[in-house]
Amino acid sequence: MPTQWTWPAVEEGAPTGRLDQLRNIYQAVPEFRRLAPVLPAHVATVTIRQPTECGARGDPGVRRPHVTGGRDPIRGVLLDFYGTLVAEDDHIIEAIHDQVLATARHPETVTTAEVGTVWWSAFQELAARSHGGSFRTQRDIAVSSLADTLRHVGSTADPLEVCRPQFAYWRQPDLLPDTLAFLGALDVPVCVVSNIDRGDLLAALEHTGLSFEHIVTSEDARSYKPRPECFLAALDVLGLRPDEVVHVGDSLSGDVTGASRLGIPIAWINRRGRTLPEGRSVTHDLPGLAPLPAIIAAGR
Repeated sequence: MPTQWTWPAVEEGAPTGRLDQLRNIYQAVPEFRRLAPVLPAHVATVTIRQPTECGARGDPGVRRPHVTGGRDPIRGVLLDFYGTLVAEDDHIIEAIHDQVLATARHPETVTTAEVGTVWWSAFQELAARSHGGSFRTQRDIAVSSLADTLRHVGSTADPLEVCRPQFAYWRQPDLLPDTLAFLGALDVPVCVVSNIDRGDLLAALEHTGLSFEHIVTSEDARSYKPRPECFLAALDVLGLRPDEVVHVGDSLSGDVTGASRLGIPIAWINRRGRTLPEGRSVTHDLPGLAPLPAIIAAGR
């Protein structure tokens, strides 16, 4: 029996049509219907509320996706931030792995690879459970998952103190070299869609000098990619259907999986030349952002 799920920001007393539109999108995409939770039948009246900072406009109902032939125009872009526009925090994470290993009870029996695997697994598990009323900020999840990792290796280090360099980098990330040219060439509406706390993203935008009219963070949607809430909120912000946009991102687990479940075309920014896992597909597999403006101008 599928897990019951409700949109995390709802109010009673609104027309049922919006709930029906959400049910339609789940039923329209077979893969999503199989993999993702469904709306419970007993929920009769909801309305979707987006934070005013997200700039929602028009009817917030989600349109049912459809497939058309030919090269359809791309009318908007959903845009990941970390790893796509700015560099990931890989060097910070590697330093944290080393610090955890150095404080382990028996460091000779543990490797940095094991530390990384334990931490990432704990982080992913907590993020997957964090939605709706059970939502936790990314900072909270990072500290909690690292605390689990420290216990795993017998370390008494303070997880919050160990995470501080990572939090600082989230607010002051390094701009990737192809970002400004890419953004300058876009002539369609853009909504940033990021698994990050809103305050950290706003600080990062100020640090890098980037500015966007529309942003949706995991904190806004109260869930994390690959769940649908962030993507659906971004579609609502732009007033577009899944087939009218392209999602641009670097993460296989968050961006590719989440967008594909909703039938959103995907431009996978594959800067490391990774091989796409068997059974996965993307619309565009690109080494960077430079080819994208021409692709967007030409349509799908």
